[in-house]
Amino acid sequence: NGGSATLGVFATGAGELTYAWKKDGSMIDGATSSVLNLSGLTAADAGTYEVTVTGGNGATLSSSTTLSVIGLGYGNGPFYGVGDLPSGAAYSEIRDATKANGVIYAVGNSSGKPGSNFADTGVLWRSDTGLVELPNLVSYSWGLAFVSASAITPDATYIASRGRVGEGNQRQATRVTTSNLAVETLPFPSGFGTYSAATAISDDGSVVYGFASNSPSTFGAIRFEPGTSSSFAIPMPDGPFDRSFAGGGRTTSSDGSILVGSVNKSDDTSILRAMRYEHGVGSSLFPLLAGGTWNDSLAVSPDGNTALLRGDSSAHVNGEIYLHQTDTGELIPLGSPNTAWDPLNLGGLSGDGQVAVISFYDPNSGSGAAYFRNSHGWFPLTAALGALSIETPGWKVETALGIS
Repeated sequence: NGGSATLGVFATGAGELTYAWKKDGSMIDGATSSVLNLSGLTAADAGTYEVTVTGGNGATLSSSTTLSVIGLGYGNGPFYGVGDLPSGAAYSEIRDATKANGVIYAVGNSSGKPGSNFADTGVLWRSDTGLVELPNLVSYSWGLAFVSASAITPDATYIASRGRVGEGNQRQATRVTTSNLAVETLPFPSGFGTYSAATAISDDGSVVYGFASNSPSTFGAIRFEPGTSSSFAIPMPDGPFDRSFAGGGRTTSSDGSILVGSVNKSDDTSILRAMRYEHGVGSSLFPLLAGGTWNDSLAVSPDGNTALLRGDSSAHVNGEIYLHQTDTGELIPLGSPNTAWDPLNLGGLSGDGQVAVISFYDPNSGSGAAYFRNSHGWFPLTAALGALSIETPGWKVETALGIS
């Protein structure tokens, strides 16, 4: 979007050669050289470009190519569609975003492999330049397993992500520098070596959290310290747990001293508990709501004191949203916009802890919607867009994953 492209052809033949360029079968005025320079590209410039070369003896030769406009955004704000990569299906997802020096930076995933219809490639989108693919740790891989960038520092300097390290589906946690897309591999901690991912990052990028695995039944939350080659598994809280996960997006405090995540038991899917880790202190469980049997962490405030959680209660058997204040131990139930629906496991909390955003879905129909909660109650995200007179033709606002 707004970018440029150069198309060219090399030809030899008798006499003077002449060139004529067409787009989608129509002649392009003034395009009579072997090179066609295009600038200020928009969606209208995508299409099939053909050049016909005519020799001095009247012989002609034609060649064509398709130009795709990558990462074309929808609108000029305050609502954007980030586009998607051209090789796979029309698919993209944003996991975290920030605004620095007047530019919005967003990270997530897209479908970038030919024939893929899944999130197989990490991406960075900028409101000034569009969508780019984040590099893997190998030059080529045929793997199609999930790959995503998960978090970005507030100043947009570093990204917590993962990349492919082999020809197949081997993946490893990475920290990416946005200015040049340089990739730093984050080492496996002792006892892990099959798969890892970076999912949360401190404000200065010096602390990264994620998880690692040796098998489908062996997962552990990990603290990485880029630049030091240090990584270690976060200790489990007390209980019958054998797997732990670091949350994604805004799940660590600004200084990286606090992480919120979850623990479970590989052979008992009914066991799920929200976990809080404090560096140098250890891990503990967040309390359940009255009558509750499970809970899960979604986000934490920059100071690490306020956690956004989901869990069931006697009042909301399908689950509701609530806050936990570490300094006072207070639980603040926020309820649910639809008691028949389940809250999803990705959401966000504003820096001041006053606004939460979460998605809910109907377990019977599979449909869902994105909601936000402020001091006035629950509202569908579409209501906020409508209040701002933002039109979203053809869009379904079903899932919200975070908030700045």
